[in-house]
Amino acid sequence: MDGYRPRLSGWRRKEPQRWRTHRMVDDLVNLCGNSMYPQVSMGPYGYRPEAGSYALERAAMLSMIQHPLRRPSAVEQWSPLEVAKFEGAMCIYGKQFHKIAAEVGTKTCQQAIEFYYVWKLTGHYKQWKKVFYGTAWVQRAEAEKREHAIAAVAADARGHAVATAAAADAAAAVVAAAQDDSGDYSGSGSA
Repeated sequence: MDGYRPRLSGWRRKEPQRWRTHRMVDDLVNLCGNSMYPQVSMGPYGYRPEAGSYALERAAMLSMIQHPLRRPSAVEQWSPLEVAKFEGAMCIYGKQFHKIAAEVGTKTCQQAIEFYYVWKLTGHYKQWKKVFYGTAWVQRAEAEKREHAIAAVAADARGHAVATAAAADAAAAVVAAAQDDSGDYSGSGSA
């Protein structure tokens, strides 16, 4: 009975935390967050507006938002003129952000990309997508599909297998449409 240790349900021997490298980033973020942001404490039954501390909390929050060390968001960095230039350049160049940044003139390529992902959530992006993708990009995508289908039919004609029956049907439909447009698809040049 000298070496007897009772088994306790749920009891675990606490391991020493020697290797905490995976938690170092979390610790750093928590330390920075605790030092930068004020601690919000509630009373035992939640926030009480009759206590009258809302004005103090609001002032603390505004000072935190307007702090000179705070990095401005992507939207705050762009003036209305720069946004208009950005949208115009998006219509001209698409997603070629180095050209967009050159067109805007005052922003880097990285800033243009950051703003794009914020701008993408607005209604302006939806309008741009209808206009821009509705014309040139859709036509180019359809032309690429046609070329791919014709290449698949040509490969099938040489004895190679087409991946699926649906692809073969789609390719045949595209070739039939091309024959209707040109009048002759045999390549002989005679009508």
